[in-house]
Amino acid sequence: MSETGGSVSKPIGPDELEEILRSSLEGPWRLNLIVQVMVFAIVEVIIAAVIRATGISPAAQLSYFIISLAFFFPLLIRTYHRIVKSITFGLYGAAMAVIAYDLVFYFGLNPAKLADIVLFLLILLIISVVLLRHVAVEFRVTRTTTVYIYVAVITVIFFILMLSFLYLIGVDIIETLMITIVLTVIFGYSILPEHIV
Repeated sequence: MSETGGSVSKPIGPDELEEILRSSLEGPWRLNLIVQVMVFAIVEVIIAAVIRATGISPAAQLSYFIISLAFFFPLLIRTYHRIVKSITFGLYGAAMAVIAYDLVFYFGLNPAKLADIVLFLLILLIISVVLLRHVAVEFRVTRTTTVYIYVAVITVIFFILMLSFLYLIGVDIIETLMITIVLTVIFGYSILPEHIV
């Protein structure tokens, strides 16, 4: 910290520095924030019109609209700002809540059956990881110890859930192990970071 003319300057933290660097690098080709918001609004209006034209129930329309918000917001609003990140993760949470609700009440998963509970958790895990990698780019491209621990934990959870589900629906134990190992390797590889940032 240094003093100049009675004022104290605060050092720039790593998060602020990263935001400044990304903004300066992407500035020449990234659209203005107002234009991004307008494009996002136009896309969502079109999606809302298409969803309404399908004639599905109002609850299903709301579900699909919330999911579309969570998918298109981080895709079209490319600004590294805390408020934008907060909105992005808020939409992510809303989409996951809607998907969880739909799995129980529209896809006939029975909460009284252990196999259905495991299937519910397995589907929710896969969707949440895929959507999180779309929402938070750092989980997709950053190779750090934290990200590798996250990938390892998620992969172990996937292995346990898949093994449990196949066993509960009566698949032979040898086949269960073979299928689970193959699917776990594919799943784990698919969520590894793509390249170094």
